[in-house]
Amino acid sequence: MVNHFEKTSRRASTKRKGFIDLFWKGKFLVEHKSAIKNSEKDFDEAFEQALDYINGLDAADRPRFVTIC
Repeated sequence: MVNHFEKTSRRASTKRKGFIDLFWKGKFLVEHKSAIKNSEKDFDEAFEQALDYINGLDAADRPRFVTIC
């Protein structure tokens, strides 16, 4: 399997379980937010969430690209 939809992961800051919306090991991570969340603050929070997931991954698995939708 090349990519994972809703991959279970641990957030680095809280150690709590979460779900990466779309993940391709070593390549990219995608974090989606609902259509009503479209302010700059919402995208900043989504980006911080994505980075938190990345920091919880093994170094070899960390993606090269992050996309926020």
